[in-house]
Amino acid sequence: MEDAADRIHAESDLPPSAVPLLRRLCTLLRNTLTDIRAAVLHGSAASSGFEPARSDLDVLVIVDETPKYDDLAGLASGLLHLSNQPHPIEFSIIAQQALTDWVHPCPHLFHFGEELRGQFEAGHILPQSPADADLAMHLTVARARGIDLLGRLPTSELPEIPQRDYLAAIRADFEWAQRQPGGMVDYMQANACRTLAYLTDAVVLSKSEGRQCCADRNLQPERVLATVLQELGKHEYL
Repeated sequence: MEDAADRIHAESDLPPSAVPLLRRLCTLLRNTLTDIRAAVLHGSAASSGFEPARSDLDVLVIVDETPKYDDLAGLASGLLHLSNQPHPIEFSIIAQQALTDWVHPCPHLFHFGEELRGQFEAGHILPQSPADADLAMHLTVARARGIDLLGRLPTSELPEIPQRDYLAAIRADFEWAQRQPGGMVDYMQANACRTLAYLTDAVVLSKSEGRQCCADRNLQPERVLATVLQELGKHEYL
């Protein structure tokens, strides 16, 4: 884990404060789960644009067998202690079989995020909504830019998610953002910039990289947002 953490710190703009947190997270994983195939750091922490005051540490764990409830309870307790110390953790577990027999939205076995803290503190770690449309996005980003914290799986060996499903997840994310107070304009514009790069150049960028790409091309984020929403609206994605 030390080598992976040091490499992430050296190759991205991940702040030093996140490195010991990642090490503690991997210790927790080793102590609670027995059949981890990969534990992939993805999102801005594995690429660029991580903002210490607001960004999550996004981790996707792939397992061969469904963990026992007691193991998940121990994992949940550990995540409650680690998350927000000092950065929030967004964490999902999926089964290798779900990747082999891919359907969208993909089911997860377990999910943790700060929005669920109240439920976890009350002891309600399961059930959760098993169909998670965001996993199509997370897996696409993890395959292109992720880093396996345990060094067990080159992320290029993760399955390639169908473009149809990736774009469906992006559209659902835009629809979610539009329902939030204020419409999350900055978030949507940044997301649109990186989506445009994917649509035009087939590259997977972080939000900050997407913004820079649009700036380099003298594209206004508000116009990019309108263009991307129009493009996504042309198709009936699942």
